[in-house]
Amino acid sequence: RVEDNTKPLIFGNTYWNAPNGTNELCTSELNSFYMGRDIVTDIKDSRILTAAKKIELAGSVTTVRNNFSQRDTLLQTLIIGGGAKDIGEMAFQYCPKLNSVTISAPIDTIRISAFDGCTALPAFTIPETTKTIGAYAFYNTAITSITIPAAVDSISRGVFTRCDALKSIRVEDNTKPLIFGNTYWNA
Repeated sequence: RVEDNTKPLIFGNTYWNAPNGTNELCTSELNSFYMGRDIVTDIKDSRILTAAKKIELAGSVTTVRNNFSQRDTLLQTLIIGGGAKDIGEMAFQYCPKLNSVTISAPIDTIRISAFDGCTALPAFTIPETTKTIGAYAFYNTAITSITIPAAVDSISRGVFTRCDALKSIRVEDNTKPLIFGNTYWNA
């Protein structure tokens, strides 16, 4: 448990050298992990965890780092609260057991491949505050229906590609057009 604090927790090069040569904060199998503050490191896009069943981000967390728990083979439950405004690139990519995501934070951006390959994820509620959804954000998930909130003004390519269980998409009313590129919905 990393307690709440408005100051980020700083990790340097030597702190991230695990015995197996990885750059994770923790490589042990965890039942739960609570993060109450941001993490700053000089190692670009390092994963934080590799094996946690439940992750809760709350307190003073403002961003979910790129690759946060990418390829976590144990992750089942994810809770994002606090002041988080950004879910980083590939943050939870290839988490095959992830089946529950609860977001109460004012997420503005869901970045590229954030939940790509979460093949057990049957439902996802895009926060009403979300404005941008990056390419392949939900690629190859088990989502059955999705609502695009009115605040969303751009969606990149392949967001729901290979979502074979997806049967319903609702785009909420807004006077502004929703921006799509010419290859954004490629199959």
